[in-house]
Amino acid sequence: PASMPELNSAPIRISAALLPELIIDLLPGDSTAELASYWLHPLGLAGMALMMMGWLSLLPLPTLPGGRIMVALLGLEDAAKTSTQIALMVLLFGFGLAYGLLDGNTLWTLVVIGGLTLLFFYGSEQRLPLVLNEASAIEEHHGKNITYVFIICLLLFLPARIPFEEVQDWDADLMMEWGAMQYPDESGAFSFDIENPSLLEQEISIDFWYSSSESIDMTLVCPGDCGNMSIAPHSTAQVVVRPQGDLLTSQAMDALFITQVAGEMEHRRVTLLSEASVHALRAGWNWNRDHVSPELCTNLSAVNSSFTLEVDSPWRISSPAGGSLVEGAQDVCITGNAGLLTADDATISNPALTAVSSDQTQLITHLPAVPLHSIISPAAGWNLSASNGTSLALGAAPFLPSAELQVLSSPDSICSSSLSHPLYSEGEHIGWNATLISARTILPAEMNGTLTVFLPAAGYLVTCDRDSPFDSELRGILPGPALVIGTSSLDWAGRSLWSLAECIDCEADGRSGTLIVDVRNLEGADIAFSVRNHGDLTPWSLNSSLSIEAGSQTTLEVSWDTSSLGNPLLLAWLDVEDETIVLHLAAWSGVD
Repeated sequence: PASMPELNSAPIRISAALLPELIIDLLPGDSTAELASYWLHPLGLAGMALMMMGWLSLLPLPTLPGGRIMVALLGLEDAAKTSTQIALMVLLFGFGLAYGLLDGNTLWTLVVIGGLTLLFFYGSEQRLPLVLNEASAIEEHHGKNITYVFIICLLLFLPARIPFEEVQDWDADLMMEWGAMQYPDESGAFSFDIENPSLLEQEISIDFWYSSSESIDMTLVCPGDCGNMSIAPHSTAQVVVRPQGDLLTSQAMDALFITQVAGEMEHRRVTLLSEASVHALRAGWNWNRDHVSPELCTNLSAVNSSFTLEVDSPWRISSPAGGSLVEGAQDVCITGNAGLLTADDATISNPALTAVSSDQTQLITHLPAVPLHSIISPAAGWNLSASNGTSLALGAAPFLPSAELQVLSSPDSICSSSLSHPLYSEGEHIGWNATLISARTILPAEMNGTLTVFLPAAGYLVTCDRDSPFDSELRGILPGPALVIGTSSLDWAGRSLWSLAECIDCEADGRSGTLIVDVRNLEGADIAFSVRNHGDLTPWSLNSSLSIEAGSQTTLEVSWDTSSLGNPLLLAWLDVEDETIVLHLAAWSGVD
């Protein structure tokens, strides 16, 4: 047919004999002839059936034309010998085994059983077949030529193991066997194949996002419209991620492909790698979630062992020993001083590695470690209300109107491909029990009553951004008291105190000042603070009580003065340790 007809059930596939298959393989094009066999014309079907019947008739079995040829070649007496019949039985049985006799292949089971029956009953019968010269064989030189032609015909027209079969994968899904990591090709682009193994033309839409620690522009190139791409049956389409300009960095990039086929959405994460002599195998830092003793780890690959790693102070290489890289992939970790990940300076909170050899130096950057801060999960949950004068008003982050929230078990800032269901309530009270991992919801656009949220004791909470997935905000979840910092901050654990407080009398050079932090206790019991100092300097002073009465509000005043201490790095943050509130104050000298 000129075009492939619509299919609504499994078609019958015709597998040609050996010679036609060889001819098909030699035809130009990809799989046009193979596809045509699915919709073969009735005359073609009849020809295939006759070809197979002709091949069966050539088998050297009594009563068949092939048996007559064998008698003509060997002579009647030799053809009827017991040894000849046993040899034919063995060959026939071996043929049956090769063609699935024991696998339940009905056609060849019948052929073998029928052939063995003929050999058993009529193999030694010298009255069959009737030939003109039944006593002797044909002349030897003619016999050899006929034998060669006979065997060649049998082999060339050897039928397929399954000549007719129902095609099970006629409506198979598209195949995208993409690895978790991808290196660029010779042109510097990243290529991904989409294979359509079915007999149907399928449509797919692809959206592409990426996240990079450096400024790199990437473009997704598709054979047609990426939002509505058609892939013909038994064909492969290739999509290409092409960087704008040369890709010479040592970083890795985190890429996200969102594919949609027949309304089914799927996320595919791929790490795009560099081919630099030393390059990262992961896009972002992996950290131990400990602000007091922070450790950042990554994976690097080196072409040889001539490189040594360096990192700027106050970070230190902890693995490998001495910073010496070996050939191949390896884990690399650095450790730092307390509070470094809360620093506003990205060169401190997100350090870069330098790989140095005798003839080259390479800078290796990463995406920042996440999540650096956590939301508290009180035992009684969070209760937000629209009533005036309430201690916690509706709209406190991350419980914003229309926000899509998901609870995850691993620190992944990308929401799952499964869409969340809106949170509904018949009355003014809305409740979301998110204590189960993988809980997800979409908060109402308008909330005029109360909202109660129960979070798990551990895990991660992500605020989804479907328009820009890598901009989704990830928070850790920690058990602790219902404490609100500032106006409505619920995710204060691990945050820099400067982002939560108002700075009073702060000098332009930052040498002195006072942080004013409003704290509200929503618990039914008093909450006590503890203070921990870190660093080699102590410029801090606390001018407030370390206890907050139940249901009350107080102000923390944290002051510092480094006028006589040079220009140390000052860090301050709140955290929860064993459900106890800890105020961390750090001052490190010698940090540029």
